[in-house]
Amino acid sequence: HNMEELAALCHRLYVIAEGRTALAGTPAEVFAQSATLRALRLDAPAATTVVERLVEEGLLAPSASAYTVDQAEALLVARLEGARV
Repeated sequence: HNMEELAALCHRLYVIAEGRTALAGTPAEVFAQSATLRALRLDAPAATTVVERLVEEGLLAPSASAYTVDQAEALLVARLEGARV
């Protein structure tokens, strides 16, 4: 599955594992649970992974999250302009 396409095209996502709904919600809600996605052998969008890494490195605030390239870009632009996001 292309997670970037799902994030851009869908308003609601359902992750089915072993015949059960493992996750459900908006793309933001589902992709915020990237550890659970990985445990289910699914990837989070690349933008989510990059932002998570920047948070881990202390370059973005712990509350920062993104699941599209546009959202990640906005976070990075704000950070470069000196705002703590």
